[in-house]
Amino acid sequence: MGREFRCAASLAERLFIETLAYVWSVAFAPDGQTLAGGTDDGMVRLWDVLNGAIWYERSGHRGPVRCVAFTPDGRTLASGSTDKTVRLWNAHHGTLKYALHGHVGAVHSVAFSADGHVLASVGEDRTVRLWEVADGTSWHGADQAKGL
Repeated sequence: MGREFRCAASLAERLFIETLAYVWSVAFAPDGQTLAGGTDDGMVRLWDVLNGAIWYERSGHRGPVRCVAFTPDGRTLASGSTDKTVRLWNAHHGTLKYALHGHVGAVHSVAFSADGHVLASVGEDRTVRLWEVADGTSWHGADQAKGL
């Protein structure tokens, strides 16, 4: 238990010292070895949980990244931002797969279906949007759930 605490404390120090940015959201990869974070400088960062090293950091959002989530298989990472977009990243290489447009306000939360094929995003515009992960397309215009 003591060793786990030291690793966690070390990682926490690195999260805040090395990024020099406010961390809005974090999510563990399914294997538990990687932690993704969304920060107020518009970056998506991945850290190695065991040693706290930054695995990679990617820009692309034009505003703070408020939420991050991994697919159940750990291959794709989603990020949502105040820039009104959701981005899908290859979690292993950090390459951008798709930029998803449709919200007219900041994106506050993202979540994958249990099979990882569908992504849900909710925004300040009070809509839930559903997206096909395979090609980044919106489900039927995806304005199904208004008035949240």
